[in-house]
Amino acid sequence: APAIQARLRERLAESPDDPARVPLGRRQPTLRQIFQAAAFSSVADQIVRETVQTLGLAIANLITVLNPEAVILGGPVAEVGPLLMEPLQARVRQYAYPASLRSVRLTTAELGGDAIILGAVALALAYSGRV
Repeated sequence: APAIQARLRERLAESPDDPARVPLGRRQPTLRQIFQAAAFSSVADQIVRETVQTLGLAIANLITVLNPEAVILGGPVAEVGPLLMEPLQARVRQYAYPASLRSVRLTTAELGGDAIILGAVALALAYSGRV
């Protein structure tokens, strides 16, 4: 998420008239806000397209090479929801080896953005011997 946010900030700095500058303002936009801004901002739209392209190709390569049962996206990416998942699934289908796609499920973590925090807590508890 930080790399996507940084790319948006850089490109908005180069495009002072882009409509995304007003609603996003000076605060750090969430991934969901960036994906929503793509509906009215050419800069955000380009960032979203690049993100979906890159992530789709990476996931397709993992599926083709490793042939997993599932690819589960968590953290801030999971919170974007259908705005990301629908185009991402299309890209993965475009790039992955067709036989690998028959048995894989691409989905978001049920815990959404909390998955990272809960995973860190579980890891800390495991290392402390409390679990």
